[in-house]
Amino acid sequence: WLNNRWTFLKLPAHRPQARSFTPSLDLGVHNVQGINVWANTAPRGWSTSYQRTKATPPKSNPPTVSVCPATPSNDTELIQQRMQETRIAEQEEQMRFQQEQQMMQMQQEQQMKMQMEQQQQIKMQEQQMMMQKQQEEQLMIQRQQEEQMMIQRQQEEQMRIQQQQEQQMLLQRQQEEQMRIQQQQEQQMLLQRQQEEQ
Repeated sequence: WLNNRWTFLKLPAHRPQARSFTPSLDLGVHNVQGINVWANTAPRGWSTSYQRTKATPPKSNPPTVSVCPATPSNDTELIQQRMQETRIAEQEEQMRFQQEQQMMQMQQEQQMKMQMEQQQQIKMQEQQMMMQKQQEEQLMIQRQQEEQMMIQRQQEEQMRIQQQQEQQMLLQRQQEEQMRIQQQQEQQMLLQRQQEEQ
């Protein structure tokens, strides 16, 4: 944008730069070209040798200069108009620069906002993953507990069945014992009868 700025402020080639103009130009002394029209008002800072070499020869007659009356010109208005245009251009460029700065600031804020949103999303995803992992661990623990409970129930059932079997065996033994005793008693009674009959 700096290159555009200087290109926009470049003055026309047919006029000098704005800094070389003097707004307080006295048109009573200078003509429209800025040349002193009075013969006796030559620059005083020049040396004698410079006057002899650069000016007219000392023995020749001085040149006659016709005095032009001070006439109003449109150059001053043109200069003021172009200076005002330059100021307006500078103000516009400054406003454009401020707008660009504001746009850059807005872009930076948007980028920061997007980064914050991305960080929040990443954080939320991490939290969700952590929660999911915890849930999976809880489910695994629950399954393990259920499996243990099932194993315990199976063991208890086996113990119960075993106890039942033992009880049945015990009963069966008791019954067999009773049968044996009963048979013995019957045999004894039979023997006793036989003896009595004899």
